Amino acid sequence: MEAKADYTQDGIVDFCGQPAVSSKTGKWKACAFLVGYEAFERMAFYGVASNLVNYLTTQLHEDIVSSIPHLRPTEYKRLRLPRNRRTVNRAYGGVLSGSVVRERIIRAFLVEEKKIVKKVLKIQKAKEKQALKG
Repeated sequence: MEAKADYTQDGIVDFCGQPAVSSKTGKWKACAFLVGYEAFERMAFYGVASNLVNYLTTQLHEDIVSSIPHLRPTEYKRLRLPRNRRTVNRAYGGVLSGSVVRERIIRAFLVEEKKIVKKVLKIQKAKEKQALKG
């Protein structure tokens, strides 16, 4: 039996439910497993996707353009929505409708335009004061 210090001290157990031995678990063994798992998962995903295209074009006799709704249903569904129901995904979370995005853009332009108008009015006032003094 191994020394008590050789076991992991954080309560991790092996697949039999026994305390895990730190020299035999984790580290680079786990890394190789995870890399292999990711590689096989991606191969399976792209294999299914390419076979789906072949199935739709050969067995169902659809051309590639008409099979797009079957390949990407969520993207196709978004295109079929009315213009006011479409949404925009934001980079930092949240979803906005098209009308809200439009209002925010207009508001941003109006704020900038207001700043420019204030500058112009300030310059005009300064010119009027200078003309009255001179």
